[in-house]
Amino acid sequence: MKKILAGLLCLFAWAVIVPVQAQNPVTITVGMASFYQDLLKTPIENFNAAHEDIQIQLTEASLPYYGAGIDAETYLDDLSAAVSEADIFFAQSSQLPLVATRSGYILDIAPLVTADTSLNPSDFYGSMWRAFQWEGGMWAMPMTGDVIGILYDQDAFDEANLPYPGESWSMIDMETAAREFATYDENGDVEAPGVYIYASSDQIINSMLDNLLYDPVALEATPNFDDPALAELMTTWAELTEEGLIGTPTNSILDLPPVSISPSILSILPGLQGGDTSNYQFTSLPGGSTFIDVAGLAVSAGTLSRDAAYEVVKFLTTDLESVSSIVSSPIPALRELTDMDADTGIAALANISLPEDLLSTILAYVESAKSPADLLFSPYVAAALQNVQMNDALAEDALNEVEVTALDAMTAATNRQGDVVTVNAPGGRVLAPAGENDVNIKFGYYVLANAIPNQEELENFMVTYAEETSGVANVELERLSVLSGAISLANFADQVDCFYYSGNLVGSEDMSLLLPLDPLLDSDPNLNRNDVVGDVLSQLQFNGQTYALPIHLQPELIAYVPSSFEASGVPFPDPTWTTADFELALQSLQTDTAEDAPFGSRSIGGTYLLSLIASYGGLPLDTSTTPITLDFTSDSSVAAIRQVLDLAKEGYIHYSQMGDLAAMSNISFQDTYPMYAFLMSPIFNFAGTSEDVGYVPYPRGNMYTPVTYDIGAAYIIPNTGRMEACYDFISELARHPEFFGGMPAWSSELDNPVLATTQSEEATAYYEAFADTLSQPDHVEFQSMISSQVGVIDDLITSIWLYRAFDAYVLEDADLVAELEQAQVYAQDFITCAGALPPFESGTDDVQEYTLEYVQCAIDTDSSMSELFGAVGVN
Repeated sequence: MKKILAGLLCLFAWAVIVPVQAQNPVTITVGMASFYQDLLKTPIENFNAAHEDIQIQLTEASLPYYGAGIDAETYLDDLSAAVSEADIFFAQSSQLPLVATRSGYILDIAPLVTADTSLNPSDFYGSMWRAFQWEGGMWAMPMTGDVIGILYDQDAFDEANLPYPGESWSMIDMETAAREFATYDENGDVEAPGVYIYASSDQIINSMLDNLLYDPVALEATPNFDDPALAELMTTWAELTEEGLIGTPTNSILDLPPVSISPSILSILPGLQGGDTSNYQFTSLPGGSTFIDVAGLAVSAGTLSRDAAYEVVKFLTTDLESVSSIVSSPIPALRELTDMDADTGIAALANISLPEDLLSTILAYVESAKSPADLLFSPYVAAALQNVQMNDALAEDALNEVEVTALDAMTAATNRQGDVVTVNAPGGRVLAPAGENDVNIKFGYYVLANAIPNQEELENFMVTYAEETSGVANVELERLSVLSGAISLANFADQVDCFYYSGNLVGSEDMSLLLPLDPLLDSDPNLNRNDVVGDVLSQLQFNGQTYALPIHLQPELIAYVPSSFEASGVPFPDPTWTTADFELALQSLQTDTAEDAPFGSRSIGGTYLLSLIASYGGLPLDTSTTPITLDFTSDSSVAAIRQVLDLAKEGYIHYSQMGDLAAMSNISFQDTYPMYAFLMSPIFNFAGTSEDVGYVPYPRGNMYTPVTYDIGAAYIIPNTGRMEACYDFISELARHPEFFGGMPAWSSELDNPVLATTQSEEATAYYEAFADTLSQPDHVEFQSMISSQVGVIDDLITSIWLYRAFDAYVLEDADLVAELEQAQVYAQDFITCAGALPPFESGTDDVQEYTLEYVQCAIDTDSSMSELFGAVGVN
């Protein structure tokens, strides 16, 4: 009875509220990356000005990707959470798989399209109109796309006396061309592919089939992987890939090969480089087919305003300026947007001219191309192909296995159809004019360098943010005063409302001077704590509260000079390289001059030595425990330490004194090495733009994978009257890793397109590898010496005795075991003394005075430490 009464009361309340709400505009949230948000600013402002009943609000939200190796239940959980974050999502075809639409989490817009008498499907290119239609529904409105085919240089084929690619081309013809255009080493082994692949292999293979892998008229699509042609294509593809004849390019995308399987947008590259575009032609894949990858707008099944959401979708997919913003897929789905004048279409959107015959050829393929709807089960083909390539599985067996996986995924999706999802209240960016009560935000920054790497871009962003954000009149940037000794957070409060600091302040100062962010984080519908890379967020917590929002990471890594490797004939290191590969590189790069060590450090402290020792299987300092765990003298530690230090003694690693603070803090930018340890930090003028340097993690070991990094983060002053405004601003700032350099702290930003324009391909590729390393269960973390955390001081002091043992062995040829044994005695006595100190009390203890208590423990343990700390002014 109580439930019935409550239901009647709710209905009564709704009846009363609806007439009032009808007077207010409906807000429709559109989820997309901030990169596209900036480009769509003007058309959305125009829409909002012209519509009193509907207002568009942008938010940073996206649908998850589904692919090989991703568990269906996990994916569906992520999708369920995602569709509550916005009414509409900008999505690539890989973000709208069959498992997503089968679940019921995506709205079927077919009834809305059918009821729209002003919309004519024939106005769209057929392949793109069909792109998101299957199982009797329409799951997104197409916006833009790009056709995948073969791009080739006629002159290169003429010189090789090979027939041009085209409809009659077969896989045998492609293999012949690949062997002709591949580059080989002196032993005849392939060094670089002859056919470069700039598209998904599974989509290419699927597109070359004569038959679909499912019945397109069935109300429920079921996979059928029994086509012998599919297994044959997969086998051939895997063989060519293993031989290196086809593959992903390792060079710059601007260096077009004679032949590639690529999106048509790459046709513009010769023109961008000042070359002759007439030499390049675009044609179909072997067998005569092409595939079009399509981006569109999907509607969450949880939207409370379906009609309004459809109106927004229709506007964004038919407005020229909106469509032109999607630069990664340059062909509008709506025909008239490519026919408006001679310069519109691919050429106009890319601001480059193409020969008319080439443009006509590309648009003709758009008409006949296979679409995502024809490749519904492509993710499972990808998984099967991966099994063939990595495990030497037979194609038929791999396909049988993934067919079961696909059926299980469809069952999991069907079981979700009764779930109820609801879009959360709007919480994104509002494109609205400034009001009389808007606030001014004073935002400070401090970096141990001359400036923020991209300060001008940051300042422009702040102006744009204030213009676009309701309630904010201005964001003022102020450089904070130089810090000495303890961090002067008390002084910060007098200068700014919130600030960025290039290190981790949490736990290093009176935490009452920083605002706990958890209430703001918990109420933020756009925040996903799991999106933060690794366990970075936990490092910004103190006594169970979060005091900072991570902006970027500054990993320590190994940088290498490709030209030096090429000159020495040694392969470039990659993220999976081992200690054996590391030693091979050292031996190959070693010169006749003893002074020229092939490896050195251009970072601070000895973490590069600890990292290499971990790679070799030793962990003399385990900072993951409290207190720190010492293991200087076990067989594994001694062996690993000896292996690394012997490389230094033999001249392969540049070594300088480590056992005092001044030496540990010394950095030389004059030294040049073919390989060197390096911290991706503004402190070292790192902006990630150099294309003359490659980056890899430390070598993977059999026991440990070492990582070192620092965290650049944003903080809020507690007594500011602009708490919410500051939080909204730093939340948006966290989605712009390009301003501060280094690696994004958020997984979703690792593929942010803006990184490709602000940092080198080498840097951005490394970020993916580093994020993968952080997810490995065997990874061990070492504290950056730059870190400001209180907890680092005991680790730092403890390491000094270890480094003194290193110095004695390398520089004085002392007995390593004896030195390590004495070092462990000192270090253990110090830990015992430090462990007896009372815990640091935030808001009560002075950081500098508390630090001196640790120093006194060190001096009491080893009197020689008094000279060391006196030399740096701590006594």
